[in-house]
Amino acid sequence: MQQPAPTLEKISDLIACAVCLEVVKNPRLLPCQHSFCLACLSQIRKNESISCPLCRINHDIPDAAKLPVDFMKNSLLEIVEQEKRAGPIRPKIWYCTSCDESEHEEAVGYCEECKEYLCMDHQKVHAKDKNTKTHQITPVEKVRMFKCFLIFSLAYQFW
Repeated sequence: MQQPAPTLEKISDLIACAVCLEVVKNPRLLPCQHSFCLACLSQIRKNESISCPLCRINHDIPDAAKLPVDFMKNSLLEIVEQEKRAGPIRPKIWYCTSCDESEHEEAVGYCEECKEYLCMDHQKVHAKDKNTKTHQITPVEKVRMFKCFLIFSLAYQFW
């Protein structure tokens, strides 16, 4: 059974500030790598110190405005705003790599060994063929989620 594509609301939850519970505004990173709204950090700052609301580590922060900007969350905020203006998120459609150009059927599975996307008919053939019947076939939706996770993980590591 296919999982629904992530909605903007779910993505917005990932970029919410844990203090005000709103979409983060002017996100700043604490040394522990958690980020919050600059205004929220300024409010919870006591005696030039901030206790991270998530991990409770105390940080000496003379001026919250001088904390580094969380460019990753800013990028995600821009993407969310662009998608809101563009309309609903539509998952990329992958087509069967075994079909003729004229057929162009939508893929439902991905063969891990052959590195090919397969439509329903070619997936059945793949499962019956003596050379390929032991191959691992992954539903396209799982491949899509895994690729999104990899892209997000790599981007987060970069920032």
